[in-house]
Amino acid sequence: ELVIRVHAPDAKSVELQGDLTLWRVLALRPTGGGWWTARLPRPTAATAELALRVDAGPWLVPPGSQLVRDEFGGVSGR
Repeated sequence: ELVIRVHAPDAKSVELQGDLTLWRVLALRPTGGGWWTARLPRPTAATAELALRVDAGPWLVPPGSQLVRDEFGGVSGR
């Protein structure tokens, strides 16, 4: 299992998409203290592409990730 946690204390919603979700939007759940969490099956690939969105804003590269162009012409992090 892969646990993804995002600290967004003022957010009303946090979403994730990437190759781990087959590029479907996945809503993270608030878990207290400003943290949002998603649990996904462990990926089989060594790297994964992900993008985050807070409060229906623009899709962003997760902090600490390498920026890459995704197959849809947008950006994601690896």
